[in-house]
Amino acid sequence: MAREIRRLDVIFKDPSATYRAGENVTGTVTLDLSSEFKVKGVRLVLYGIARVGWDENKSYTKGTSSKTSHKNVDVYLDETLILISRTETLKGRQNWPFSVHLPAYIPGTFEGQYGRVQYWTKIQIERPWKGNIEHTKTFTVLGTLDLNVDPEAKSMVGICCKSGPIIGQLYVERRGFVAAQNIPFTAKIENNSKKKVNVRVVLSQQAIFRAEGQCRKQMILLKGITQGDVDPGEEMESVGEIQNIPPLVPSHLGAGCKNIDLKYLLTLVAVAGGPGKDLEVPVEITIGTKPLRRVEGTSASPKLKVKAAAKKESESPVARKPCKRPIVRKM
Repeated sequence: MAREIRRLDVIFKDPSATYRAGENVTGTVTLDLSSEFKVKGVRLVLYGIARVGWDENKSYTKGTSSKTSHKNVDVYLDETLILISRTETLKGRQNWPFSVHLPAYIPGTFEGQYGRVQYWTKIQIERPWKGNIEHTKTFTVLGTLDLNVDPEAKSMVGICCKSGPIIGQLYVERRGFVAAQNIPFTAKIENNSKKKVNVRVVLSQQAIFRAEGQCRKQMILLKGITQGDVDPGEEMESVGEIQNIPPLVPSHLGAGCKNIDLKYLLTLVAVAGGPGKDLEVPVEITIGTKPLRRVEGTSASPKLKVKAAAKKESESPVARKPCKRPIVRKM
């Protein structure tokens, strides 16, 4: 920073620097000088970028190894405001108000293990015969998702999965929810094994990062509820709910993002003691920002989608390489 500059900053009208997609980002660029300061131009640039990246290490015979970097970048916002376009000598305090309209369909701010969606401002001061001066400041964009325009948000869904002698079923009355709502569910377990099975239902966030034909997953456990134990040869049916959904980034980051996807799963988990594969019955739900205007419940059971327990990756005949096993973290 040049010695003549006492302060260079972007002051957002909203002190939290938080805006929804489709709103205006408003504020003032402030430059406070202690003495005369010559500039060739002053610009304010607003950026929004989704950036994904990770390194993949491979080991070979004879002790050799290699590292491959996978990267992907998508630009969702790039707006430039010209504050000064000619050479001028400035002194004292300079204020430039600004207002930039955010597109309605841009992804919300998000930070993950393998990538992020980030928005920021950058002041660029060009000086004659001297190096340029830059100052950056981030702001937050809240993605928006109206559940009323999602045709599946009101739909009832049930999933049935089997892992060896254990069969599980999970029902939800609808797919669409917003923060602070409860997620009611019905869970069923049929334990035909010789072991006691512990049953719980968890809400998790799954982020999928894509770059150069590869992908990585990150799973974060948000909330859970224990349903109890099921003894060998017995069945259990329970009705419960995940209470008070915390504030969350909406599904698919609101408007969607090419290289980062965000999903929410309500999963029935049956854990058997000792060796063997645990049973998981996942139901994808949608987290929005605008609730359904009317939710029509029904007592009829939905048509079940039946799934066998997932095979190992080596047994799965897929056309492209599957994502790596998700990294699970507790929030």
